[in-house]
Amino acid sequence: MLLDYYDTNLNDTTRTYSTLTNNTTYYFRIVAVNDSLQESPSDTILVTPRIQAGLSDARFDGTSYMQVANYPFTTYPMTFEVWVKRDSSGGTGTPTIIDKNIYSLRFNGTGILQKINFVASGWTLSSKSVLQAGLWYHIAAVDSSSVLKLYINGILDTSVTVSGPDFGANPSLVFGRDAAIAQNFFGGQIDELKIWKVARSAAQISSTFGNPLAPNDTVGLVGYWRFDEQLNSQTLDASSYKSHATLNGTASIQNQPSSVFP
Repeated sequence: MLLDYYDTNLNDTTRTYSTLTNNTTYYFRIVAVNDSLQESPSDTILVTPRIQAGLSDARFDGTSYMQVANYPFTTYPMTFEVWVKRDSSGGTGTPTIIDKNIYSLRFNGTGILQKINFVASGWTLSSKSVLQAGLWYHIAAVDSSSVLKLYINGILDTSVTVSGPDFGANPSLVFGRDAAIAQNFFGGQIDELKIWKVARSAAQISSTFGNPLAPNDTVGLVGYWRFDEQLNSQTLDASSYKSHATLNGTASIQNQPSSVFP
């Protein structure tokens, strides 16, 4: 849905909408017009308002991370799904949400507005949309072996046809920074992180991204970190593989009214 709003006050840097519909994706674009009526538009910003209360999420301060030391799944087909909310800086370098072997899901930089990059087998797919710090977004990255796809809030954002072999053998799965070296730390919150050993379809992603995973919707699921359960220094994997992740540094699970699902 596209909303129109016109403002001639150059000092007005915010705009509040009070009648948006929950779970509906809205597209925003800022257009500046000079005295000669020449327009200068910004990139499109996607926003999906959500009722957020209860449960918990994972917090990263730009220096911390979580790690599964020996995670067995390394090659396509794969699907990664995660809810993410960056803080105002977003972290360091190209802040990494997930990094595993040949795969990573990361932002292309720090700051308020950034795109998301899906790296797979040496290919990089960059989103067309920009994501704003301080807002929750659902990201789904799919590798079917011949096509890479990025979905934002259940909607296909971009895709590319690829070819070439898999490579790499790093056994670690890391949330919040690069797996092989301590760099590109993420700053913000993540929730409902899922990894599938199948290429999820557009219909599967769009119909389930806004709800907790149903018990009968687990075919191909090889990792599910809800960040609601913690045992000592580990956050628990709710899938049958029980690949629990160890918290490092100041990474934490916080029970505050800001989690994805009510």
